[in-house]
Amino acid sequence: MLEFTIDRKKCRRCSLCMEDCPVGVIEKDGEGFPLIAEEKEEVCIRCQHCLAICPDAALSILGKKPEDSMPASDMPTARQTEALIRNRRSVRHFKKNDVEFETIRSLLCVTANCPTGENRRELTFTIIDNRADMEKFVDKAYALLEKRVEEGTLPDEFRFYATLLRRYKSGRDIIFRGAPHLIVASAPKGEGTPAADCYIALSYFELYAYSLKVGTVWLGFLAFMFEFMPEIKDVLGIPSGHEAPYALLFGKAKYKYPRGVQRDDFRINRPEF
Repeated sequence: MLEFTIDRKKCRRCSLCMEDCPVGVIEKDGEGFPLIAEEKEEVCIRCQHCLAICPDAALSILGKKPEDSMPASDMPTARQTEALIRNRRSVRHFKKNDVEFETIRSLLCVTANCPTGENRRELTFTIIDNRADMEKFVDKAYALLEKRVEEGTLPDEFRFYATLLRRYKSGRDIIFRGAPHLIVASAPKGEGTPAADCYIALSYFELYAYSLKVGTVWLGFLAFMFEFMPEIKDVLGIPSGHEAPYALLFGKAKYKYPRGVQRDDFRINRPEF
């Protein structure tokens, strides 16, 4: 059930919800108020555009009430958004203490609002939320890597992982960098855009994390390990049949950066017709 309801005392019958509905399932009843016919409910993609666009806060759907939504007036300024993007840094040195549970929960709740192809919203976040578990995972990951090295089953293009293993044994963890936390985004293989959905979600997670003074770094080393050592996905409990194209390390940054860098150069291509 969509639980599509209209407060008729508030609704001005402006038709904005009908005009903006991506799949056109909202229509007028005999008195001009919006409705979704029962036979059309399965077509709804649950995007909540109708809830967001209603100027009178008269529309509820999926049990979501307009008064519980964040108002658009709380949007950051362009300058604030620019500052967040320009000052985001890849953090490779972390403090030893865990990020607070409520902060992690907030990160996940906000990230859950990221866009997904066809609005499928089938993402799963596999997360290590405490240092003790992270240390256990790191030990298991390197143990699996060591087994591969000893068996000689490392693919040629990943032979450098043997060097990373030696560095780890000598006390320097180049892969996981002593981070207290890890997040992997995954989505079911097949229909939709599972890989893109995961990248987008982690990008949202990263930017919001930085606004909360939580540092992140993209973990390409682990992404490659998923490729040549898929059993590590089982260690993490990533759902079977899911794509897991990338991961992030995160935690409280050990160092602060007083300013952003300057990367305003870009390449542009203008097609000619």
